[in-house]
Amino acid sequence: MRPECRRGFTLIEVVITLIVTAVLTISAFSMIDLSGSRASAAAHKLAADLRYAQRLANTSRVRHGVEVTNATSYRVFRDDGGGGTTVSNPMTGSPFVVVMGADFIGVSLTTTLGGAPPKAQFDSIGRPFEGSVAPVPIVSGANVINLLASGTPAEIVTVEPNTGLIRIN
Repeated sequence: MRPECRRGFTLIEVVITLIVTAVLTISAFSMIDLSGSRASAAAHKLAADLRYAQRLANTSRVRHGVEVTNATSYRVFRDDGGGGTTVSNPMTGSPFVVVMGADFIGVSLTTTLGGAPPKAQFDSIGRPFEGSVAPVPIVSGANVINLLASGTPAEIVTVEPNTGLIRIN
C-alpha cells in the first residue's frame, strides 16, 4: 500500500516566504520620503508654539514671542527689554527651544520676520509688533515662516498683521 501524498507547504517554506516578504516591505518603506509629512507636523507645532507665545503675552501682559535662532531651531521667549529670556516648556520644564533636527529630520526654516535674529513678537492683546524700545504694531507686510522639506518649500506659517491670526498655508 502506497502512503497518501499530502499537498501543502513545509514549515521551512512558510518561514522563508515570511522573511522575504518582511525584507521587501522594509525596503519599500525606507524608500518613501517622509520629509513632507515632517514639515507638516513641524508647521503645526510651530503654529501652536506661536499661539502659546501669543497667549502668554495676553495673560501675563508682558510681550512674548518666537525667535528663529537659525535655520534649524527656534525658541519661545519673554521680552525683557534686551535679548529676551527663554521661557520654560510647560511639558518638560526645560527651556522652550525646538530643534528641527531632533524632532523633524530634514526640515529647515526660512523667514520674512523682522529683527536680527528674526522674531514674531506679540503685545499684551496678542497683536504682532516690531521693535523693542518703542514697539509698533505690524499693520502690513508678510510675516511668514517657511518650513522646507529637504530644501523644497513644503509648509508656510503666517502671522497676520493687525490681528495676529496664525495660519498654516
